[in-house]
Amino acid sequence: MIKQLAVLFSLAFFVACDEELDSQRTFVDPNPFDVELRINNKSNFQLDSFNITTGNESVYYGSLERKKTSISKSFQSAYEEMDLNFMVEERKFIHIPPTTSTKLENGQYELQIDGVDTSTLKFTFLLEKLE
Repeated sequence: MIKQLAVLFSLAFFVACDEELDSQRTFVDPNPFDVELRINNKSNFQLDSFNITTGNESVYYGSLERKKTSISKSFQSAYEEMDLNFMVEERKFIHIPPTTSTKLENGQYELQIDGVDTSTLKFTFLLEKLE
């Protein structure tokens, strides 16, 4: 009887730990042939209606609170330069790259948004591949 309780307790413990790990994951697609991209809003503004278009895909991220990171979204393929569109305080921010750029390797990436200036409608961004 004690042995059965120990096994039951161990099973419950490992299941609980697994659920905690799942809740901390920000990357959603286990497919190694995709590009997964999350957005880290480092600015002091909420970014609304955030949308990324790269290649033939357009992915909507919705609103991103200031100083927060979004969940990851999956692209079948993506490029280093991408169209970025979002709103801040009802002002529209747009980045359209001049030309098509290098295709990204499959994996997990983070796009950091910072330096949002509502008077000039400019912002800075950095794309990093994550380990």
